[in-house]
Amino acid sequence: MRYNNEPSALRKIAMSIAAGLAAIAFFALIFTSSYFFLPPKSPDNTESAPTKNTLAGSGLTVNHGHAELTVLVNGDKLDFSKPEYQNKSIRIHLEDNDGSTLHIHDRSTRIEVFFESVGMSLDNNCLQIQDGTSYCSNFDNQIIFSVNGMANAGFQYYIPANGDTIVVSYGKIEHH
Repeated sequence: MRYNNEPSALRKIAMSIAAGLAAIAFFALIFTSSYFFLPPKSPDNTESAPTKNTLAGSGLTVNHGHAELTVLVNGDKLDFSKPEYQNKSIRIHLEDNDGSTLHIHDRSTRIEVFFESVGMSLDNNCLQIQDGTSYCSNFDNQIIFSVNGMANAGFQYYIPANGDTIVVSYGKIEHH
Protein backbone atom coordinates (compact mmCIF):
# COMPACT_ATOMS: atom_id res chain seq x y z
CA MET A 1 0.00 0.00 0.00
CA ARG A 2 1.36 3.40 -1.04
CA TYR A 3 0.82 6.58 0.95
CA ASN A 4 0.23 9.96 -0.73
CA ASN A 5 3.52 11.41 0.51
CA GLU A 6 5.64 8.55 -0.95
CA PRO A 7 6.89 9.18 -4.50
CA SER A 8 6.01 6.63 -7.17
CA ALA A 9 8.74 4.70 -8.98
CA LEU A 10 8.20 6.81 -12.09
CA ARG A 11 8.53 10.00 -10.07
CA LYS A 12 11.76 8.67 -8.47
CA ILE A 13 13.22 8.03 -11.93
CA ALA A 14 12.24 11.52 -13.13
CA MET A 15 13.82 13.07 -10.03
CA SER A 16 17.04 11.07 -10.61
CA ILE A 17 17.20 12.21 -14.24
CA ALA A 18 16.61 15.83 -13.20
CA ALA A 19 19.37 15.61 -10.58
CA GLY A 20 21.75 14.13 -13.17
CA LEU A 21 20.97 16.87 -15.68
CA ALA A 22 21.49 19.51 -12.98
CA ALA A 23 24.90 18.02 -12.17
CA ILE A 24 25.87 18.01 -15.87
CA ALA A 25 24.74 21.65 -16.22
CA PHE A 26 26.74 22.62 -13.12
CA PHE A 27 29.96 21.07 -14.44
CA ALA A 28 29.37 22.55 -17.91
CA LEU A 29 28.98 26.00 -16.32
CA ILE A 30 32.19 25.56 -14.33
CA PHE A 31 34.10 24.39 -17.41
CA THR A 32 32.87 27.15 -19.75
CA SER A 33 33.23 29.97 -17.24
CA SER A 34 36.80 28.92 -16.46
CA TYR A 35 37.57 29.18 -20.20
CA PHE A 36 36.63 32.88 -20.22
CA PHE A 37 38.85 33.65 -17.25
CA LEU A 38 41.96 31.75 -18.35
CA PRO A 39 44.90 33.76 -19.63
CA PRO A 40 45.12 34.02 -23.41
CA LYS A 41 47.81 32.08 -25.24
CA SER A 42 50.77 33.91 -26.71
CA PRO A 43 51.55 33.61 -30.45
CA ASP A 44 54.05 30.80 -29.79
CA ASN A 45 51.23 28.90 -28.02
CA THR A 46 52.72 29.21 -24.54
CA GLU A 47 50.87 30.57 -21.54
CA SER A 48 51.11 34.32 -21.19
CA ALA A 49 51.37 35.84 -17.76
CA PRO A 50 48.72 38.49 -17.18
CA THR A 51 48.19 39.69 -13.64
CA LYS A 52 45.07 38.80 -11.66
CA ASN A 53 42.63 41.50 -10.63
CA THR A 54 39.19 41.67 -9.04
CA LEU A 55 36.47 43.02 -11.30
CA ALA A 56 35.07 46.04 -9.47
CA GLY A 57 31.96 45.24 -7.46
CA SER A 58 31.59 41.70 -8.78
CA GLY A 59 33.90 39.76 -6.49
CA LEU A 60 35.12 37.84 -9.55
CA THR A 61 38.82 37.39 -10.08
CA VAL A 62 39.65 37.76 -13.75
CA ASN A 63 42.81 37.90 -15.80
CA HIS A 64 44.23 41.32 -16.46
CA GLY A 65 46.22 41.57 -19.66
CA HIS A 66 47.82 44.44 -21.54
CA ALA A 67 48.12 45.33 -25.21
CA GLU A 68 49.74 48.36 -26.84
CA LEU A 69 47.53 50.47 -29.10
CA THR A 70 48.62 53.14 -31.59
CA VAL A 71 46.23 54.96 -33.93
CA LEU A 72 47.79 57.01 -36.71
CA VAL A 73 45.90 59.39 -39.00
CA ASN A 74 48.01 60.68 -41.90
CA GLY A 75 51.10 59.93 -39.83
CA ASP A 76 49.89 61.78 -36.71
CA LYS A 77 49.42 59.70 -33.56
CA LEU A 78 46.10 60.20 -31.75
CA ASP A 79 46.67 61.24 -28.14
CA PHE A 80 44.72 58.82 -25.97
CA SER A 81 46.34 60.12 -22.76
CA LYS A 82 43.63 62.79 -22.41
CA PRO A 83 40.96 62.29 -19.69
CA GLU A 84 38.16 61.76 -22.23
CA TYR A 85 39.82 58.48 -23.27
CA GLN A 86 40.61 57.12 -19.79
CA ASN A 87 38.68 54.38 -17.92
CA LYS A 88 35.59 54.43 -20.15
CA SER A 89 34.85 50.67 -20.08
CA ILE A 90 35.36 48.18 -17.29
CA ARG A 91 36.16 45.45 -19.86
CA ILE A 92 38.92 47.21 -21.85
CA HIS A 93 40.34 50.67 -21.24
CA LEU A 94 43.29 53.01 -20.88
CA GLU A 95 44.18 54.36 -17.44
CA ASP A 96 46.58 56.57 -15.45
CA ASN A 97 46.90 59.06 -18.36
CA ASP A 98 48.74 56.39 -20.36
CA GLY A 99 47.66 56.77 -23.97
CA SER A 100 48.81 53.44 -25.35
CA THR A 101 48.46 50.57 -22.83
CA LEU A 102 45.09 48.87 -23.13
CA HIS A 103 44.04 47.13 -19.91
CA ILE A 104 42.05 44.03 -20.79
CA HIS A 105 39.77 42.68 -18.05
CA ASP A 106 37.66 40.33 -20.17
CA ARG A 107 39.45 38.03 -22.59
CA SER A 108 36.43 37.85 -24.91
CA THR A 109 36.19 41.62 -25.48
CA ARG A 110 36.58 42.89 -29.03
CA ILE A 111 38.61 46.02 -29.77
CA GLU A 112 35.38 47.72 -30.92
CA VAL A 113 34.30 47.90 -27.26
CA PHE A 114 37.24 50.20 -26.55
CA PHE A 115 36.61 52.39 -29.61
CA GLU A 116 32.88 52.68 -28.84
CA SER A 117 33.60 53.52 -25.18
CA VAL A 118 35.63 56.57 -26.26
CA GLY A 119 33.13 57.77 -28.89
CA MET A 120 34.92 56.32 -31.90
CA SER A 121 34.28 53.50 -34.36
CA LEU A 122 36.41 51.25 -36.50
CA ASP A 123 35.65 48.81 -39.29
CA ASN A 124 37.50 47.43 -42.30
CA ASN A 125 36.76 50.56 -44.32
CA CYS A 126 36.58 53.53 -41.91
CA LEU A 127 37.89 54.98 -38.70
CA GLN A 128 35.61 57.58 -37.13
CA ILE A 129 37.23 59.66 -34.41
CA GLN A 130 35.59 61.33 -31.42
CA ASP A 131 34.82 64.65 -33.18
CA GLY A 132 32.82 62.75 -35.84
CA THR A 133 35.43 62.97 -38.60
CA SER A 134 35.58 59.78 -40.68
CA TYR A 135 38.69 58.50 -42.40
CA CYS A 136 37.65 55.95 -45.00
CA SER A 137 39.64 53.91 -47.48
CA ASN A 138 39.53 55.22 -51.04
CA PHE A 139 41.77 55.30 -54.11
CA ASP A 140 44.41 57.47 -52.41
CA ASN A 141 44.14 56.54 -48.73
CA GLN A 142 43.75 53.28 -46.87
CA ILE A 143 43.00 52.11 -43.37
CA ILE A 144 45.29 49.34 -42.17
CA PHE A 145 44.87 47.24 -39.02
CA SER A 146 47.91 45.31 -37.84
CA VAL A 147 48.71 43.12 -34.86
CA ASN A 148 52.28 42.38 -33.85
CA GLY A 149 53.60 43.80 -37.13
CA MET A 150 51.32 41.72 -39.37
CA ALA A 151 48.25 42.93 -41.30
CA ASN A 152 45.11 41.58 -39.66
CA ALA A 153 41.61 41.46 -41.19
CA GLY A 154 39.92 41.42 -37.78
CA PHE A 155 39.45 45.18 -37.42
CA GLN A 156 36.57 45.83 -34.96
CA TYR A 157 36.12 42.10 -34.32
CA TYR A 158 39.69 41.53 -33.17
CA ILE A 159 40.02 40.30 -29.57
CA PRO A 160 43.24 41.72 -28.09
CA ALA A 161 45.50 39.29 -26.26
CA ASN A 162 48.05 39.97 -23.55
CA GLY A 163 51.24 41.32 -25.13
CA ASP A 164 49.71 42.38 -28.46
CA THR A 165 50.91 45.48 -30.28
CA ILE A 166 47.98 46.86 -32.27
CA VAL A 167 48.34 49.62 -34.88
CA VAL A 168 45.48 51.28 -36.74
CA SER A 169 46.83 53.47 -39.53
CA TYR A 170 45.07 55.66 -42.06
CA GLY A 171 46.98 57.39 -44.81
CA LYS A 172 48.34 57.59 -48.34
CA ILE A 173 48.72 54.47 -50.43
CA GLU A 174 51.99 54.06 -52.27
CA HIS A 175 51.04 53.75 -55.98
CA HIS A 176 53.64 52.01 -58.11
